[in-house]
Amino acid sequence: NCRPDQQAFLRLTKFEEKHGNIARCRSGFEKAVELLGNELDEKFYIKFAQFEQRQKEMERAQAIYKLALDVLPKGASDELYRAYVSFEKQHGDRDAIEEVVLN
Repeated sequence: NCRPDQQAFLRLTKFEEKHGNIARCRSGFEKAVELLGNELDEKFYIKFAQFEQRQKEMERAQAIYKLALDVLPKGASDELYRAYVSFEKQHGDRDAIEEVVLN
């Protein structure tokens, strides 16, 4: 009957990353997406993508940004969009940047 919310998952992932348990941290983020899905907001996805960037997993970070932009309503994801554009400017190529801006 106990179902953790977004904040509980964020606290768990922060704890696991702080103590060097990268696989468990990633698993916590993935489980939150699986269990909470539509209940997650843009801040959650930004934190997930930033975690992957810190782990040098740029392709995973890009996939998370794309997933979030597909799942979240357009009007509720302005901060996410800005974070994704910034990410692509740092790590993407010219075509990827143009694709983000056009979409």
